[in-house]
Amino acid sequence: MNSFYLNNYIRSCQLKDYGKGGAPLDTILDCSLGVNPAPLPSQVMLALQNIDQHAIKQYPHDETVLEKIALYYRNKGISWLSAGHMFLGDGSLDILRSLNFLCLTYGKRVLGQGPQFTAYLDHVNCLGAHFEYYPMSKGNNYKFEAENYLNRMTSNHDLFIVENPNNPTGQVAALADIDSIAARAASYNKILIVDEAYGDYMPIENSAINLIPTYPNVVVTRTFSKAFGMAGIRMGYIITSSGQTSDTLIQFRKVENQFNCNGIARILGMAFLESDAKIPDRDQIAANEPPRGKPRGIWNVGQFLDRRLVREEIYNTVWFNTKFL
Repeated sequence: MNSFYLNNYIRSCQLKDYGKGGAPLDTILDCSLGVNPAPLPSQVMLALQNIDQHAIKQYPHDETVLEKIALYYRNKGISWLSAGHMFLGDGSLDILRSLNFLCLTYGKRVLGQGPQFTAYLDHVNCLGAHFEYYPMSKGNNYKFEAENYLNRMTSNHDLFIVENPNNPTGQVAALADIDSIAARAASYNKILIVDEAYGDYMPIENSAINLIPTYPNVVVTRTFSKAFGMAGIRMGYIITSSGQTSDTLIQFRKVENQFNCNGIARILGMAFLESDAKIPDRDQIAANEPPRGKPRGIWNVGQFLDRRLVREEIYNTVWFNTKFL
């Protein structure tokens, strides 16, 4: 095999298993990809049937969907939010990778938590940057303890990231804890990313979106993949301060692909937001009885992390034998 010059950090990076491997068990609970299994609203399927060739032939310029997303949050009480606070991406991972390009170069340091979304760690490593983490304790049921994270924060870190809810534990950190971390990051003049890929499963009052008017350094990433159940369209977005209080979004546009988030995804995303679909919260999901012989779907699995853990590692794919749950 020919081996040509490549970025050595990419060549040496060993990718983690992200939702592809199986577990040696007859019955498993997947705590990885976490897509809402509920059927899509009929409005989405109708919109798919009615897509015309313009959405396929032309580059995607229409940002009407951003107005729909902003309205979605204004209807939930975040009255200040507008399309000017957002930018679209090919899923929230695309947004996270662009934020890495924006903030990191060789030798730069990121502070996160463990366990955490491993595809993000892989990208940090491919840039030649260093991912450091606060390890959540098995003895404390993997609860996120803000004080322990704060104790590891230093001015020598170049970027901070927290997942809320956490992937894969599903546990939610209180907004007051995220507030403390945002304040510390702001004192260092550094960005705090709050990855809220599963944020639609928690009350909007707990979202870090609420912190943006106070902390312009806060960047929230969200997606249509999880609670909306639309992972196949690859549609995510960033929410942060507008150009009036921070230049983060202005600089972000320089590194993000200007034609990402394809036209079909934008149409289907708007159809979902215009539908009467209701996103169940985690307690509702856990209360649902499964079909006979099937595990009970997406849970707040953090409460089960001390029960017969099959594989414990700082990886995204965690499996449990559900007969013990």
